[in-house]
Amino acid sequence: MVLKVAKGYDASVEYLQQQWRPIYAAHDRILGNTYTQVPIGDPHYGTQGLPTFLGRRKHTSGLAPTWTPSERIDKFETPLDLTDYNSFQGVVPILTLNGSDERITTPDATYWTRIDSASAGTFSFACWFIVGLSGAEKNLFSKSNAGSGEEWWISLNATEKVYVVLRDESTSVSATRVSDDVIREGTDEDWHHLAVTYDSTGGSTAANGITMYLNGFLLPSTATNNGSYVAMEDLTSKVSIGGLDDGSLWYLGSIAGGPLGPIFEQVEWGSGIPRQLYEIGKKALAL
Repeated sequence: MVLKVAKGYDASVEYLQQQWRPIYAAHDRILGNTYTQVPIGDPHYGTQGLPTFLGRRKHTSGLAPTWTPSERIDKFETPLDLTDYNSFQGVVPILTLNGSDERITTPDATYWTRIDSASAGTFSFACWFIVGLSGAEKNLFSKSNAGSGEEWWISLNATEKVYVVLRDESTSVSATRVSDDVIREGTDEDWHHLAVTYDSTGGSTAANGITMYLNGFLLPSTATNNGSYVAMEDLTSKVSIGGLDDGSLWYLGSIAGGPLGPIFEQVEWGSGIPRQLYEIGKKALAL
């Protein structure tokens, strides 16, 4: 199969794998032993033309997560087609979501549940994205329904600010953090790298433990705490990219896949990791 990854250039699957291998390896060196990645569009993990695909690296249950798109990704409204250079930015495959019914989910597993106590609640997340202007909240990555089974979610709110929510379902309250700045929506030149990390503070000051980074640098943000908040809980919602488990907060925009696919890890990152991930991705995306 010939892959057109840029105007005037053809590449085989083998060529792409050669380009992606050092990126994956760099992530392995930088990150710890508990991260998993969603390699959207990488045929090595079964994403091209198949109804499900595997995550890269196992989570702690000893199994690689199985991700299921709402329909085959080559059948999305904007298909991810590895034979079309329009499906790439640099050498990276790109998933575009329509903001109404397209998402990817993986089943509930204890790996994804973070309960605020010592290291049991720490987590970090990173992804590359372009956001579309929709006037509604748009979910990037979550383990939550809307109104039940809520644990945590990372999204862009209706005004395109980063919005992170930790939910205590028993007390029906949340700890939240919102970026002070709006994330610019727009064209292929408006790629952003977001990293969110949480230190498992828990309790009435839980939101103080959330830190955001945009394009490798600290993203100023404001915490909103609740004195009744205790901790997140182990519930049954699926993990979802592009919409909550119940089919709300649909994401409009693009998300990088392959070796720059979304990353989740069960540890808190220091400031150096977001910067390193950004620099790696910037080169791969030819920005």
